[in-house]
Amino acid sequence: MALSSNSLITYKDLKDLVVSKIASLVTNVNGYSAAVPTEMKSGYSYTQSSNKAKCVTQIDTSSIIPTVTQAEIASQFEDYLVSKGVATKADTLMTATSLLNFYNVAAGFITTKIVMVTSYLTSTVVPMYNKNLTNWPTVPVVSAVEAGAMPEEPTKDSVEAGMKFLEMFDRSRLSAHVMKYTYNFTCSSSSSSSSSSSSSSSSSSSSSSSFIAYMTLE
Repeated sequence: MALSSNSLITYKDLKDLVVSKIASLVTNVNGYSAAVPTEMKSGYSYTQSSNKAKCVTQIDTSSIIPTVTQAEIASQFEDYLVSKGVATKADTLMTATSLLNFYNVAAGFITTKIVMVTSYLTSTVVPMYNKNLTNWPTVPVVSAVEAGAMPEEPTKDSVEAGMKFLEMFDRSRLSAHVMKYTYNFTCSSSSSSSSSSSSSSSSSSSSSSSFIAYMTLE
């Protein structure tokens, strides 16, 4: 969304700006970006084997964060704003008080929905939007007196300054999401015995045993 300098800001302007900011920060909007390693995607599997053992590492599907569309983010953000009593008509001009309250609830939404995804199989850490998280923090309400130091009719410059603050503030408070994997160990051993007769013929028989162990580690 483009805002002209010194233009007054509406509720829809702010809402669209936050949704656009979230979509630009995370790596799983409309598919996974190139920054997301394969170790964090559905279908990841890695096999290590030797002549007597094999280990298959597979991603635990319960830990995969699904992709999301920008429209889904916008819908969830609007529902959240309604639940916090901040939502209003699209063309409503924002006051200093309503702007600060909007920032407060937006910070709660961002720190809940965006997580930093990590895996011990890779050093890469990426931000993702988790549409299934709803553990909202308590959001303080700003009074008109507390907002009094701000211009009563916020403009593009004050709003962009607030967006930069939100981005820096929330990056420092994002929670970690650790990927999980399932390990399938298959080991086998064999032994053979033989016997011979006076006719110099020999025969042998063999027996083998195997076991499979399943482990889930974070």
